[in-house]
Amino acid sequence: MKYRREIDGLRAVAVVPVILFHAGISGFSGGFVGGDVFFVISGFLITGILLSDLAADRFSLVQFYERRARRILPALFTVMLVCLPFAWAWLVPRDLMDFAQSLVAVATFSSNILFWTESGYFDSATELKPLLHTWSLAVEEQFYILFPLYLMAAWRFGWRAIWIGSALILSLSFGLADWAARAHPSAAFYLLPTRAWELLVGSLCAVWMYQRGFPGTSPRVAEFASLFGLGLIVLAVVSFDGQTPFPGRHALVPTLGTALVLLFAPGTIVGSVLAIRPLVGIGLISYSAYLWHQPLFAFTRYQSLDHPSQGLMLALSVLVFPVAWLTWHYVEAPFRRPGGFGRWAIFGGATVALVGFAALGLVGHMQKGFDDRLVRSAQVPFGDVDHVEFHDYLNSKFSPCTPQDVFETALRWKEFLRCPQSHAEGPRTVALLGDAIAEHLFIGLADALPDQNVVGYVQNAMPLLGEKAFDRMLPRTATDPDISVVVLTMYFMGKVDVLVSMPELEPRLAETLEYQTAADKKVVLVAGLPTFPFDPYRCAFALHENRVGKCTMDASRARATEARWVKMLQRMAENRPRVEFIDLQSAVCGMDPRIAGCRRNACGTVDDPEQFANHWRLSLAAICCSDCRSVRRARKEGPGQVRAGARRGCWRQMTNQCRMPMI
Repeated sequence: MKYRREIDGLRAVAVVPVILFHAGISGFSGGFVGGDVFFVISGFLITGILLSDLAADRFSLVQFYERRARRILPALFTVMLVCLPFAWAWLVPRDLMDFAQSLVAVATFSSNILFWTESGYFDSATELKPLLHTWSLAVEEQFYILFPLYLMAAWRFGWRAIWIGSALILSLSFGLADWAARAHPSAAFYLLPTRAWELLVGSLCAVWMYQRGFPGTSPRVAEFASLFGLGLIVLAVVSFDGQTPFPGRHALVPTLGTALVLLFAPGTIVGSVLAIRPLVGIGLISYSAYLWHQPLFAFTRYQSLDHPSQGLMLALSVLVFPVAWLTWHYVEAPFRRPGGFGRWAIFGGATVALVGFAALGLVGHMQKGFDDRLVRSAQVPFGDVDHVEFHDYLNSKFSPCTPQDVFETALRWKEFLRCPQSHAEGPRTVALLGDAIAEHLFIGLADALPDQNVVGYVQNAMPLLGEKAFDRMLPRTATDPDISVVVLTMYFMGKVDVLVSMPELEPRLAETLEYQTAADKKVVLVAGLPTFPFDPYRCAFALHENRVGKCTMDASRARATEARWVKMLQRMAENRPRVEFIDLQSAVCGMDPRIAGCRRNACGTVDDPEQFANHWRLSLAAICCSDCRSVRRARKEGPGQVRAGARRGCWRQMTNQCRMPMI
């Protein structure tokens, strides 16, 4: 296939928005569509090469995969190799284990499947994964395992078979993607069946051009079509965001835009602009730039604990390109140069490297991120601030909830039941309803009220009437004569303006309160637990590196974040005599620093960094003097041996300030 400079320019148009999107630069909220542009370009170029080889009767699968190995693997291995010492030095055990798993996934071209199972592409946690971006390479390699075989078979039956077969697969893949973008967005984003159609858009462009040449249109039509295509790409970059259902019908915007540029750009103003030297230069190193940007951003974010400034991320975005040029010049080009390395040297070296990276990853996984590497030196007990340890403690110390019908439909995570009850026998007297926030209040509440039977009804939903997840629990608490107090809470930041707007929330909450108080229940509304900008798990290790300042947050920031719903909840409580409101901000950030872990006017972690955490939120029980060393011993000695006195005393100091003695 004849070299076209404007295609390298188009690569630059694809890679720059991707980098700026991952850097978090304003104005590039849809920069992720650069990956879709790459898919179309890849399908176009690879199909053109395959068709040329098939027409000349020189097609060879061995030669095809040799070209792919020369193109993809040397730079990829270089980036992976450079990541290893930084991952070893900086990643805490949990994250090093995740990194190790990604090494195995990259080496087996399945990283898209791994990241699909872990989280969504737009989740904040993905910003800290150094090899996240390899998902697109995995999609391409999976496609090119199957596509050459399909094209070989279809070639024997002529162009009609190629058109019909490709169009049919494209249509099925697009239909699946459009449905899954709404029903299963993470799977739609990462997996080959919902991405194949984008590569096939490029393939069909190549089939058209190989069979018929450039579309025979007037210069005006070509100018308009190429400009319109480039405009579609730009439109997607600036207008799409993480809430855009993708890659269904919305992905037609950048993919069809790319197709129009590929078909009509030669000889047009757009083609001339894309062919200018700076864009072509960026396009030539675009693959290396794509490989380097995510590890550079991820490790920077990881070391900062808080969010780096846009200025720093923009500077790193610029830094990506000289690093990419060095990689292109000294790694990519020598391996792609004819006569540099023989076929079997390429295959042999690639096999050794893939097996080596996979072996390293397996060892890292089996060693749980080499937890003794940092744990013993920093004396931080592995897991005491993580989900598994929290749920293990909750399930081992407390009983499953009752009655039976609620127990049978209770929420579960892995092997853990998320419906605890403080006493197995006796009537339930205090009901705690909500999401993970309620779950994390349960320990302190149960320990502070040993004479009460506290039950925690936890669901991934809002504890409001009309929510299907709580259609059993709310009537149960209202009709149960033994339950005298109902505590309602949830992660407001994650639900207000996401699941419900503020104007909708207030009447729905009012209806729920009236429903409970009409049944002679006291209702306690709880809100204001600060959401920290740092990960408490990583913070626990950072405390041993004299980086305590990175593990604090100004109290005014916490109050500003929670102010909208805190004021609304205060109003609702003031107008209802049987409703109380507890503002956890004043408890966490307004108490003695020795108790709450507050330093001056900053909300931070307690001096003992062993705390349970729920994503970016510390459990209140942990903040409130939760003696985690005793908890850890209790898991070995039995629940009856927990030294809860200090925790209860501290909890009562907090609940006195929060008016909880009404319970």
